[in-house]
Amino acid sequence: FYKEERTQFLYYSSEHQYNVVNVIVVSKESGIQVNTLDDLKGELIGIMDGYHYGSDFDNRQDLRKTRARDLSELIRILKKGRIKVAAVEENGFRYMCRQLGIQNKFKVAYTISEKPFYTVFPKTMGQKGALMAEKFGKTLIRMRKEGAIRQILDKYR
Repeated sequence: FYKEERTQFLYYSSEHQYNVVNVIVVSKESGIQVNTLDDLKGELIGIMDGYHYGSDFDNRQDLRKTRARDLSELIRILKKGRIKVAAVEENGFRYMCRQLGIQNKFKVAYTISEKPFYTVFPKTMGQKGALMAEKFGKTLIRMRKEGAIRQILDKYR
């Protein structure tokens, strides 16, 4: 993710690869509706240990959260009904659910955050790093125009 302080030691590609979208998911049969994070008060929310969902969500002390080691554990406890709500990165969640054959069991109830994901190159590479970042950005722009990025991402959604 882009952070101004990282530009001191990293070259960012001019174009981002994709957007990382963190969402709240619920079982389609749950009837749970989420319009704001306040709607989650009282619910036990599954999260992945060590994952950053965005300051607004991460800093909420009034939300009950339970930690899972990884996405597969989080999906397992959601599927078993031990929790009704989970915070996940949308593309990874959709992909894993499709792999498990449960892609129609859950729905996105709320979007927590959305941020562009960039490829970076260390400035210790000197001019070579700057050129690689520039070429990478131009290649992403071309691939996006040709529809190749969408095609790749669709495989994992």
